[in-house]
Amino acid sequence: MAEEATLKQHRKAHREYLDGKAPKTEASKKLPARNSSVKPDQGLKQTDLVAFNQDAEKAAVSYLTEYIQHKGAPNFNTACSLIALELDVSVETAKRYLRKHSVDHPKAAFCIQDGSVTIRSKPNGKQR
Repeated sequence: MAEEATLKQHRKAHREYLDGKAPKTEASKKLPARNSSVKPDQGLKQTDLVAFNQDAEKAAVSYLTEYIQHKGAPNFNTACSLIALELDVSVETAKRYLRKHSVDHPKAAFCIQDGSVTIRSKPNGKQR
């Protein structure tokens, strides 16, 4: 029962934080407001993870598409390392982005063939 009460308190505090109703601490007073126009390299990753992940995921797709067009198809591990380095995210996060965008789905930007990441062709045979 004590664990359940603690969990409820934690969830309530988290909801208040997300809604902007949490009491301000000295550290939180220095942070930019939620949904502010902070760029990822200026601290958005620390203040709004959902917004950061959305922006970083789009940037990962753009970066890898451009990389493939200019330098050819990297293998999966190299692609993940390149994304992680370029966007300052963990390799695991980069893997998650790449796996999501390489599933067999019309919206997916990439496909993995023989271990290499390539740009997925549209149904009419053209590349994205």
